[in-house]
Amino acid sequence: MMMVLKMVDKSSPKVIALTLNWNGRLHTLECLKSLQESTYPHDVIVVDNASADDSVNLINRYFPKVQLVLNDKNLGYSGGYNEGIKEAVSRGFDYLLILNNDTQIHKNSIKELVNLAESVDKVGAVTGKVYHYSDRKRFQYIGGRKKNRFGLLSSPRGANQVDRGQFDKTMEVENTDDVFFLVSKEVIDSVGTYSPLFFLYYEETDWCERMIRKGYKLMYTHKAKIWHKGSVSTGGGTNPKKLYWYTRNGFIFAKRNYGFFLSALFLFNEFLIKLPRSVIVFIIKSKYNLFKPFISGQLSGLKAFLLVKELSD
Repeated sequence: MMMVLKMVDKSSPKVIALTLNWNGRLHTLECLKSLQESTYPHDVIVVDNASADDSVNLINRYFPKVQLVLNDKNLGYSGGYNEGIKEAVSRGFDYLLILNNDTQIHKNSIKELVNLAESVDKVGAVTGKVYHYSDRKRFQYIGGRKKNRFGLLSSPRGANQVDRGQFDKTMEVENTDDVFFLVSKEVIDSVGTYSPLFFLYYEETDWCERMIRKGYKLMYTHKAKIWHKGSVSTGGGTNPKKLYWYTRNGFIFAKRNYGFFLSALFLFNEFLIKLPRSVIVFIIKSKYNLFKPFISGQLSGLKAFLLVKELSD
């Protein structure tokens, strides 16, 4: 991979950290505490998606310098973060650090993300090592999901591997999750923000594909680290709500980002491989409550895929 280095301005670029809260007071407070310990100066915006707990009061009490954006209803992941991005744009910034509220970021991570973004030309997003919160040396993944030889998204890079230094390098990646990543104002001006078509899941995958189509690189640095609890708002991997949105939005992502050949492969995989495999797994594990959200997600996604000529924002 060839990287074009840029001349780095000696002045520190302005960074705003942005996270989203929905009834996650303890997680958000821990995330804010880790941001407070960062060695790189930054402002913080928290978007609250109409929480029913006392999140807002606690954030105001313990972190009075944090800027709160209060939504009057739950706008979902993409809608909630987009409200925060609007607020960040009104305040002005060079880079926006987007991170999940159920994370604990290393004190040097923002500095390392900025250093890489400033040193490589045409960077869309920069991310780093994502570890399991409860297993501090074990990766959740590195960068994000890989692409298979056909170009379809597949398994996450480095998933559940113990960190032995095997990913201690700077590299360009095909996709990145937004558990934490740094994006520039230039990218937001050029590419836009999260698509409102994605209430939950695939919103960052779609955003990354749009960055790539505009000629931006997705970069990874091993020097930035974060620990992630994972799916605390949606209840984990076997939660019916998560399963529905993840299944449905895969179709919308395919419609927006795949051509004819990849779309055909996607549909083949969904109905001839994933569907029977999932049914067998649900039966073996007695997860009968997952049949309805999975099938509903597939049917809703297929309807959007087939009946809408072009899914646009």
